[in-house]
Amino acid sequence: MWHGRVEVPSAAVCEVAPSSQWEVRTLFLDELQRHGSLQRGTGLGLLPPDRVVQQVRPPKAQRLLVDISGTEDSVLQKEIVESAAPSAPRVLQGAQVRMRITVANPDKSLSLDKRLLHGPQEHCWEVGSGARCELVELAAASMSLGETCVVTCGDPALYVDGGLGIGCASDSPLEYLLQVTDVQPREDPTGPEAILKWAEKQKEAAAMRLKDGMVQLALLKYRLLLKVLAAAPALEPWGAVELQRAWLLLNASKLNVSACLLRLERWEPTCQACTEVLAEEAKNVKARYRRGQALLKLGKLEDAQFDFQVALDVEPRNKEARRQLERCQLLLQKAAEKADFLRNQRGLLEVGKWE
Repeated sequence: MWHGRVEVPSAAVCEVAPSSQWEVRTLFLDELQRHGSLQRGTGLGLLPPDRVVQQVRPPKAQRLLVDISGTEDSVLQKEIVESAAPSAPRVLQGAQVRMRITVANPDKSLSLDKRLLHGPQEHCWEVGSGARCELVELAAASMSLGETCVVTCGDPALYVDGGLGIGCASDSPLEYLLQVTDVQPREDPTGPEAILKWAEKQKEAAAMRLKDGMVQLALLKYRLLLKVLAAAPALEPWGAVELQRAWLLLNASKLNVSACLLRLERWEPTCQACTEVLAEEAKNVKARYRRGQALLKLGKLEDAQFDFQVALDVEPRNKEARRQLERCQLLLQKAAEKADFLRNQRGLLEVGKWE
């Protein structure tokens, strides 16, 4: 299928060097129906009498970590506990997934009944819809049927899930144990018109995730959209009208990627994303303004001043561009005054040597 090569964002896999001692992690694995049993009817967060908690030792040689971040910089990773079969169906954006979820506090100073916060319990939702917390949505988008993984995060904005009853834990990060038990394949678009409609829907969904504050997930969606649109026209003939619509969607998505990166304070990648847009539209005000903001954070005042000036030339009434331009000018003036002061001080010191 057309999406088979581009649907799932690539995930960087890295091997972690072993430490002097084997790392021991406590995982609640009885939901896998191999290491214990869970009595039906027990309340969430309550340990059944026959619960088995197993100490899992990762292989001494390596632990398999996979990048799940939208920024593609390994800031968020999953640890694969049980790999899926090579031919197992992958979890695609927009597909219905059934996943067994267990949430625990890895703080070993707490009793077991307080460490278990949710599950194990199965949940079904549309991947990428934001129905689950951002951490789970990012992990799900990288998984396959039968895979089990662990994701840990200390940022409440990423792990809080009201639907699961998971609130903010101030003392320690939370650990999610995830297992994909079923994936319902979604209908795959074929032909230029269907692909473009899918892309427009995907763009709207990404905008909603960005509005909801799920910036990493929105970024993941925009990058998926870019991969699909970049590859699809090469697979079958597209007309001039369809190619124009695809180009507009591509540029808009690249611009939205820069917005996500800017909010995540990734200054260099923001500059790169804006530069790609400006290569096609040199007078794109949003790209100029966002690159100017990133350059300002990087301390490249003259380059930032140039971008703000171009944005203001295109839109003379743009108040934000004018405000940032004036800020650049003030900072440059202060830098020049400081340089003059230091030169004068050095001159006085040199004169003092000869007196």
